[in-house]
Amino acid sequence: MKLNPKEMFSIIKEAGTDFMADNAPRLGAALSYYTIFSLSPLLLLVIGIASLWFDANDTRQAIFGQMEGLMGKEGAEAMQEMMVNSGEEKKGLISTIIAGVTLVIGATGAFAQLQAALNQIWEVKQKPGLGVKGFIKTRIMSFTMILVIGFLLLVSLVLSAAVTAMSTYMGHYLPGMDAIWHIVTLAVSFGVVTVLFAMMFKLLPDVKIPWKEVWFGAAVTALLFTVGKFGLGLYLGKSSATSSFGMAGSLVLVLLWVYYSSQILFFGAEITQVHAARRGAHIVPKPHAEWLNDCEKPAGVKPKAEKRPTTKEPEIATFPVGSIPVAAGSAPAVSMGTAMSMRASAGQPDWLKAQNWKTLPALILVALAFAPLGKKGEKLARKKATQDYHLD
Repeated sequence: MKLNPKEMFSIIKEAGTDFMADNAPRLGAALSYYTIFSLSPLLLLVIGIASLWFDANDTRQAIFGQMEGLMGKEGAEAMQEMMVNSGEEKKGLISTIIAGVTLVIGATGAFAQLQAALNQIWEVKQKPGLGVKGFIKTRIMSFTMILVIGFLLLVSLVLSAAVTAMSTYMGHYLPGMDAIWHIVTLAVSFGVVTVLFAMMFKLLPDVKIPWKEVWFGAAVTALLFTVGKFGLGLYLGKSSATSSFGMAGSLVLVLLWVYYSSQILFFGAEITQVHAARRGAHIVPKPHAEWLNDCEKPAGVKPKAEKRPTTKEPEIATFPVGSIPVAAGSAPAVSMGTAMSMRASAGQPDWLKAQNWKTLPALILVALAFAPLGKKGEKLARKKATQDYHLD
């Protein structure tokens, strides 16, 4: 399929329709709630992984520098305070083990909710009866995503350090190249974010998505996120939406940032789903999952409007006004019966059918016109029957 601007606009339009059909705003609200409890332990684990190769303080400063650029100084300080409270040293072996398990479960909670949201977008669900096995599998997959994020953070730090060192070294020989190095830094950041979204789209949903579709959706989502984060930073930095919450304003700021970011992520997932459907990509549920509507998809995932089963309504039998069969003495009943039973098999009351309202006045007029003829015909029939009786 050749992706021209017209086709891309059509994909975005259909993705917007599916975005509302899947109730993405509600999914984003649920994800924001889980993320508030997961973000602090998640950052602690990611920093711990990256600290195996880098200094912990440098890693922490790099992360909070990025967060300050995304959600402002107030939001970054709120996250830093949450991390300090969560990372307090625990005394005793049992307390340390409990704290570690709680840390892992808390960090994976947001990814478990994100997986459920992506499953709803792709219209799949886990097979019933998995129980504890399904819960453990979901948490393992979520923890895998944490490892991926830690690795990507490590790569990002290495590349950023390399670009900074290169720009400093080359600055002595080629001055005035700051704009170029800034573009290189943005390109590196865009590449890391694209890989992160690709891992999310590939690992989290319970469907097998071809890598070609994954990279397309990840690139589009990364572009939306890169553009959107500047708008979010500008809005959250200048807006007074959190001023009325007092001391809880910083927490509300984090909630707003997670919510709007999740909307960008879900819209990117919808674009991926629509693009895969139009290309006829072969997408099937994973062995432990099944389609929501319990039907097979022989040639890839269909658009949501086509996937939902439709019922074909029976055709309406139409007659010319002069050819409606009318029995003697029963014209009103036949005409009204025709009007009220045209779509009895459609499963809805006939007086609610819009098309019946169009034909009902004409049928009533026909019934009233033939009613006197019906009575006269009935008298003639009785008279003829009496004459035949006397003749016999």
